[in-house]
Formats: sequence, C-alpha cells, structure tokens
Amino acid sequence: MATKLITAQDKYYDYLKMLKENYTKIVRLEWLNPDGTVRQAITGDFIAQGTLNVNFNNGVRRTATITIDNQNNRYNFNINQLWFNQQFRLKMGLVLSNGEPYYINQGVFLIKDPNRDIKPTTRFLTLNMVDKWSNLNGDLFGKLEATYQIPRQTNIFTAMRSILRMDMGNGQPIDNMDPVFTTYYNDKRITTVDGKDEKWIETPYTLTKDGESDTYGGIMTELSDMLVSSIGYDRNGALRVEATQENIRDIDKEVLWNFKPTEQEFGGYTETIKNTEVKNVIVVCGATNNSKQAKGVAKNTNPNSPTCIQRIGERVERIIDDNYVSDKQCEDYAKWKLKCSSILQSSRTIDSTQLFHLQENRLVTITEPYGDKTTEPYLINSFTLPLNTTDKMSINVTSINKIAE
Repeated sequence: MATKLITAQDKYYDYLKMLKENYTKIVRLEWLNPDGTVRQAITGDFIAQGTLNVNFNNGVRRTATITIDNQNNRYNFNINQLWFNQQFRLKMGLVLSNGEPYYINQGVFLIKDPNRDIKPTTRFLTLNMVDKWSNLNGDLFGKLEATYQIPRQTNIFTAMRSILRMDMGNGQPIDNMDPVFTTYYNDKRITTVDGKDEKWIETPYTLTKDGESDTYGGIMTELSDMLVSSIGYDRNGALRVEATQENIRDIDKEVLWNFKPTEQEFGGYTETIKNTEVKNVIVVCGATNNSKQAKGVAKNTNPNSPTCIQRIGERVERIIDDNYVSDKQCEDYAKWKLKCSSILQSSRTIDSTQLFHLQENRLVTITEPYGDKTTEPYLINSFTLPLNTTDKMSINVTSINKIAE
C-alpha cells in the first residue's frame, strides 16, 4: 500500500490540534548568511530565557530579548563569532503527533547592544534584537551621509526597492530580501492641490532629506505616507507595504484562534474601555498651493454604530500632514483614522497558552464567559510571546464593532 503524502496543510491542522494538548515546545535561532541561507543554528537546549514582542506599527514591529547559555564560550560578540550586520531568524513551534518538529517563523533580527553575564559558575550572553527596520532608521545603519533626493514622478515602489538594495559599504545591501508591495495603487490616480492629474504610485513632489539629521527609514516612511499605506517587516523578514484601505474591513480578515472559556488556552482577560480615544469626525489637512489646501473629512453617521455622531455628539480629531497633496489621499487617510478611532475602543489583554501562528493585524474571537456567551471578533494589535515553555503569552486586541463602510 502506498504511503499517504503528508501535506503542509495536514501538518498545520495537526499543529492546531496539538495546541489543545500538552505539547512539547521547540525554539530555534538561526544565524543567516548574507544570501539568507542558514549558517548555523542553536535550539532550545541552549536558550535560557527570552521574550518576543510584536506590534502593528509603522517601522520597527518586532523586538526580542534572548539569553543564551554560553558556558562553552561559543557565542560572543566579536569579529570571529557574532558581529555587526549578523542577521538571525527566530522560529518557534512544537512537536507534531508523529514526532516531527514544526516551526513557524517569528521574524528576522539584528543584534543591538548585546551583553555578557559572567559568574564563577555560569556564563550567559543576552542578545537584544530588533527587526531589519533598524538598518533603515539609524539605530544600526541608515543615517544619510549627504542630502538624498527622489525626483517627482518616480515610482514609489521602485524608490523603496532601490533603497533596500543600496550597498552598506561592505559589498552587502541594506536588505537583499524581496519586499512585498500591494497592487492597490497600480491603476489609481489623484488630482493634486495644484490641479495636476498624477499616478498615485508616483511621487507627487520631489522628496528631499537632509543628510545631517535624516535617515533612510525617514525616506521610506514619507514614501509610505504618500501612498497612505502601512509599512514594516513581517514574520518572514520581508518588508511589507499595504494600503490602509485594504485594512478597513477588519471583519474580512483571517481568524487565527477562537478563545473559549471552557478550553485550556484561554486564561481570561483584562479590559480597558478607552472612551477618551473615541473620535467620530476626522479632518485631514494636507499640502497647500496658492491658497488651496488638500483636505478630507470622514464622519461616523451610521445609526447602528454605538459611537455615531447622533448618539454621542461630534468628537473631532484634526490632522495636519503636508505629505498628502490631494483630496483623495486626505479622504482615504481620514477614513482609515475614522475606522481606528470611532470604534468603541475596548482594549483587552488576553492571557493565553503559547500560540505560535498569531500575527499582528489579524483576528481572534472571544466567547464571553458570562451573560449570553456571545462570540465577537477582535483585532490583534500586539502580543508578547515568551521563549520558555511554561509562561503564558499576552495578546492585546481591540474590538472591531464597525462603522458603516
């Protein structure tokens, strides 16, 4: 009889099943060569403790602190062992029912300010790690040597890719991994405040950054602002740029876990109702030209929304940003901010057993342990995942009670 082929989907389903059992956790830290291949790796036997922190920010999204048992003195920060520009890939997972290890990428990192703790009987090396945005924002690399300029009508994604491919001075690029760019803007146009019809995917003005104080990260952020997009590194180590308009319909996003009070994964939650952060009118004021100003307004007038204007009155936020040179950009950003601000800001921090497949900006559901036991979706804003096998993880989520689209 032929052996049944075990597919990647089969393994993933088995992984989800094992999360509900007393699984064996595994951790792997990989030293990467410049081309992304693995040079060497250490596993959980040598990792004493540590924590992974993930959030959905523009810029740095992933940080980690990893303490390694260095009794044999194999891992030290010097030119022959761990040194500048060394990239690491962190993986966590569990042992499947058939005994096979199942790892999930948690990010690609660089070392920032490592330290050694040497005692008479112990030696530990602690790696403070940040994702690859640290090579753009000046923390490890990325400060400009001179004024940097991107001409008007330059394709924004081409400009971003050229920055990532820049030589750091040692023959290696800032980032040799292919970025992931949305296609949302490819066929869209805007009318700028000075009346020009432009491709949205192209720079609407000449971008100039000062070599004395600016960074490549600042350039990337301004380019992202032109698009009204989010930007940051994902768990596979790729720079990802997504349109905010693609993220407005949270309800369409993938649900990664269903928390139920009767199951062991759910350890309860704490909740804060952030009523001071609720806004239902967003006014975005952009660039000006000859007394004309780009402007966009978004209002929550949906009577089904608990925070609509009719129910709580106008709660206004005014945003001024010269990077937006068209009404369309201002309107899109206003809609995005309205989505973030007019929902009832119910922020919850969930205590959970360790789940290794969670991602920022995706959904979980929570079945209430009291009352009518309703099940509602929540958006993952951030989470903290310990590297040890016993501690619980913490997941910060926000209600997605929606305004009308």
